[in-house]
Amino acid sequence: MSVAAEREIVRADPAMRRTALVLGGGVVAAVDALRRSLSTWREGRFPPHGMRVLRDTPVIEGPVARTIGVLGCTLGATLLVAALLLGWTSYRIGAVLWYGCPRATRPA
Repeated sequence: MSVAAEREIVRADPAMRRTALVLGGGVVAAVDALRRSLSTWREGRFPPHGMRVLRDTPVIEGPVARTIGVLGCTLGATLLVAALLLGWTSYRIGAVLWYGCPRATRPA
């Protein structure tokens, strides 16, 4: 007797896909911003050597460029933290909606 065992399949969650795309996009943008800002800060020049730009950009050098680099690092780190918190918060909201609030009192 041959019984074909069917494998269990868990269907993909479209909301989780959207969350992953947003989270992934935020992390990639944050890491790219941090990388470029660190290059600007180290070189003391904006845009740093080898950086591709969308249009003709005048070069800024010296303390002003280093300030731009520090501000860019701050904004990039903030974006990275926000992207990671967005993913965690989305997961927690989904868990509460799926399983219910763990602190809710049961009706008498």
